[in-house]
Amino acid sequence: MICYTEFEDYTAGEIANDLPVGGAYCEQKLGRWVDEAQYHILSFLGNGWGTAPLRFPDELAIGFTKLVAGHEGVVTWDVPIQKTGLIPDEFLCQLKAIGKAVRP
Repeated sequence: MICYTEFEDYTAGEIANDLPVGGAYCEQKLGRWVDEAQYHILSFLGNGWGTAPLRFPDELAIGFTKLVAGHEGVVTWDVPIQKTGLIPDEFLCQLKAIGKAVRP
């Protein structure tokens, strides 16, 4: 996690295929702030940006979200949006499971 400019409020955090969970990532002393920006991860719950099906079981998505939140970071999960403007049920259920698990 790095900041590219001094003007960032949060790290872009765009993670595509590999969630950062080991190696140099875990060796970083992560806290709420990276330089002066909010520690933030952006990734997708589906096969790609805005696509289905789900790529993770609930336990993995929950565990990763808890890992980041445990370092006072935040996660934004991208989900597909149907033509009706609704989130598909499987994604909505997973988001609810994540929310329930990370709330104190």
